[in-house]
Formats: sequence, structure tokens, C-alpha cells
Amino acid sequence: MRKEIFALIARVDSQCNARLARNPDDVDALYARGVARGFRAAYMGMAEKSWLAAIRSAMGARRDHERVLELDPSYVDAKMTVGIHNYIIGSLNWPTRMAVALVGATGNRQKGLEYLREVSRADVTSSADASMALALFLRREQRYAEALELVRGLAHRYPRNFLLAVEYGNLLNASGHGREAIAQYRRVLEKGREGKYSSFHPERAAWGLGISLRGQREFEQAAGAFDEVAGIGGADPALISRARLAAGEMYDTVGEREKALERYHLVIRDALDDNQAKTAHKLLRHPYHYVEKKH
Repeated sequence: MRKEIFALIARVDSQCNARLARNPDDVDALYARGVARGFRAAYMGMAEKSWLAAIRSAMGARRDHERVLELDPSYVDAKMTVGIHNYIIGSLNWPTRMAVALVGATGNRQKGLEYLREVSRADVTSSADASMALALFLRREQRYAEALELVRGLAHRYPRNFLLAVEYGNLLNASGHGREAIAQYRRVLEKGREGKYSSFHPERAAWGLGISLRGQREFEQAAGAFDEVAGIGGADPALISRARLAAGEMYDTVGEREKALERYHLVIRDALDDNQAKTAHKLLRHPYHYVEKKH
């Protein structure tokens, strides 16, 4: 898969460079090359954790798309990459921003959000992607009302998209609408089992359900949801370990110590995360006590 990804990126790069050799101001070629470089940055950062290589590719994508906007300010699609880059760089802590500035990368959070709003509202190729990026950034900013409106609209537009449906539940819970989030996750699980999504990862919805139930102090039901995560074949082992630990904590909360101990032993047995294993060892000695988180 890696080989195919990089072969496709190289093909785009080659075709664009050939057009740019004939006309350096070819905005379509500049835009397409920037998109390819953006994909490469995303892959290098997310899949391979090669952050320096990812930053170099991201800078190349931004330069291409900023050049597009210089040549044609109405080329709205190009504002998505520039907007995302502005927001991410602008959100870094001061020492990291200074380090990144040494390679010529600067950012502004508000400018990034405004660019993404402009793309999301336009009827262009990148509108849906820009809306999703904007919603994620707005959640980080705790601007939930706008994020909910965006994701609700996207989910209505793409009813077979499982990730949008789950993200809507995540936003509901994060914004303090825990009961609505519980109902949303249950709808997602039901629709997924009925085959109404193009892809279905029930563990993600079950995890969100458990978190929301815990927040509403429905501890026994939360334990059941976390157990459901752990019982789903093909789920991420790291998520299964987190779910087992969370289930154990919920069983401790409702006084079912034996069930709690069983989950802690499974976390220790698999030893997928040192911190989780340490927590499980501690909870073997001292039962978990639920503490309400303050917002």
C-alpha cells in the first residue's frame, strides 16, 4: 500500500511539473501538486510518524496553494490547505512555533478558521473536507454550536458515512448533551448492524457510548458498553485494553469487585500500554472510586 501511495504521488508530481515547465503560472497544476504534497505530508506524519518529512511536504503544499491564490484569489479550493496549515502552526506552543519558524512556517489560528469557513461555505470540490477539518478544530476550541451544525449538515448529506455519525455523537457529548449523545451512539450501532453504513467500526461507537454513559453516571451500562468494545473482533488492541480498564473501573464503582479484577488482570496480561498496566496493578490493590470531572 505504501508503494502504491508513493507511486501515485510521484505520478501526480511528474505530470504537474511537466505542465509547470511549460507554464509556471498554471494554477491547476500548482493546485494538484499541492494536493499531492498534502497527502504525502498526511501519510508521513500519521502513518510513519516521520514528522520532519511531513513538515517539508506540508510546506511544499502550502507554498503551491499560496501561489495559486496569488495568481487567482477566487480559487477557493486552495484555501483549505493554507487554512489547515495556518491553524495547526498557529496552535503550537511558543517554543515549537519558534522552531518551526526557522524553516519558514508561520501560522494564525483565526486566519486558518476563516479560510476553512470560506471553503466550507463555497460549492467547491474541497467543501466537505474543509467542513470536517473546521469542525475538528472548532471542537478543540470548544466552539461546539458551530461544530455541531457543520457535522449535522455533513451527516445529513452523507448518510452512509459512519465516521461523521460517530463524530456527531462525540460533539454532543463534549458539548454537554450527554443524553443526546447516548441516543446518537445507539442509533449508530443499530444502523451499522443493519448495514446502513459503507464501512462500520462498532468499537468506536461503543466506546463513545461508554464514555457518555459514564458521564451520565449510568455506570453499569457504561461497563457493558466498554465490555462490548473489548468483545469486537478486529478492534484495535490498544482500544480494547483501554476499554477493559474502563470497564473494570465501572464495575468497581457499582461494587462488582470480581468483575473489575478480571478486567484488570486482562489489561496486565496483554501489557499493551505501560501506564494502563501500572494503573491496573494499582487497582488490583485499591478499588477504583469514581470522581466527577469538573468542566
